[in-house]
Amino acid sequence: MGRAVKIGLVGAGTVAEFGHLPALCLLPEVEVVAVADIDRERAKTIAQRFKVPKVYGSFQELLNEPCLDAVVVATPVETHYEIVMAAAEKKLHVLCEKPIAATVGQGIEMMEVMERQGLVLGVNFLLRFSEPLLTMKKWVDAGRIGKASVLRLIFNSPGPGWREQKRLDSLMTRGGGPIFDCGVHYFDLARWFTGSEFAEIQAKGVHLQGYSNPDHVICSCRLRDGTLVLIEESWIYTLSCAQTKRYRCYEIIGSTGTISYNTDTEKLVLYSRDETVTLNIPRELKAFAEVYRHFLAAVKGKIAQNKLPTGWEGVKALEAAEIAQQSLKGDKFLKKEFFSFAANI
Repeated sequence: MGRAVKIGLVGAGTVAEFGHLPALCLLPEVEVVAVADIDRERAKTIAQRFKVPKVYGSFQELLNEPCLDAVVVATPVETHYEIVMAAAEKKLHVLCEKPIAATVGQGIEMMEVMERQGLVLGVNFLLRFSEPLLTMKKWVDAGRIGKASVLRLIFNSPGPGWREQKRLDSLMTRGGGPIFDCGVHYFDLARWFTGSEFAEIQAKGVHLQGYSNPDHVICSCRLRDGTLVLIEESWIYTLSCAQTKRYRCYEIIGSTGTISYNTDTEKLVLYSRDETVTLNIPRELKAFAEVYRHFLAAVKGKIAQNKLPTGWEGVKALEAAEIAQQSLKGDKFLKKEFFSFAANI
């Protein structure tokens, strides 16, 4: 099997505790060496739970660990640039949480530096590896619904699952709100399903909680191949209700069929000319472990086994989210000439 890949985790928040660390502990070829967080006591508690030997109060201390091969960045988006750039100086591979950076310019610089160093920079677009989206992609690629013509990608919730006020304030301001923080997943999925780039994006939103960024946004998009894409993101769905609810809906309408899934029914349905196929798929399946398998393959140079979403793909999704935010301010269509970088990535 060879030597274990030694990984340090920066950020001891909810996504680290319930996503990253449980997945890493499933992989025998990984050794988690250290956890760092500005809340050192929080990092210590999580490290004890997952039997991680070292704890630090800053990412700088963690990056000085001489045995590290790679770093996971699971911190707020406004910190990603500084951490990744510092990891590049230490010649460490990085798996970064989404969004990859606070701005497109930062994301481009991060990728250019990592590439110059010959390092892997992947982004945690785990929905690509999660059901029902993985099966939907296989059906699309197999031509089961002909050419995709319409995508509907909806995620409505009462807000981040923990809704701790300080974290919510950060996500709604520096984090860009739901269309930025969560929306990058769905801008990425549109490109992933179709292999096409965005040509037009128009977004409208509402402000119910008093933040500068809207807390419910609907984006109407057109891809260069003509596909129409609807992306809807909400952090006020059932907010303050006696019973809260999270709702996801993924639908792809093609020239010869339709694929449909929603979390109310937990049924994935393929409607085609020849048959109707129904699969029961529980909600909230998140494939952290699968992302890490592809990250390890990339780190080890096993290109044939590697489907890791690249940092460039993270920047592409980030650009679409930035343009949606510009549209929210100007309430106008933004066409393909606004997509200014790396058109062939």
